[in-house]
Amino acid sequence: MFGLQIAGTHAHAFVQSFSSLEELGGRKTLARADGSGEVDFIDLVLRKRAELGYSGTNEGELAAFASYCQSFPKGFIALVDTYNVLDSGVPN
Repeated sequence: MFGLQIAGTHAHAFVQSFSSLEELGGRKTLARADGSGEVDFIDLVLRKRAELGYSGTNEGELAAFASYCQSFPKGFIALVDTYNVLDSGVPN
């Protein structure tokens, strides 16, 4: 609008509308920034989460973040104060 780029976070309701990673269906990939193909984004996220020791986070919240990131890969801004900021939001 008026030549301004629109950016921002997603709504709490968006995060709360997801309950599991299965809701992403077949949407598991994300285009690489260098244009060299796609990466299994969900697998990458789950491996990184496990590596950091965050296994008890809210999977619906993670699915919402992943979905939003896939939809806006160049402008992703996570709203992390959704369920539990330090135990789920930030780790996801």
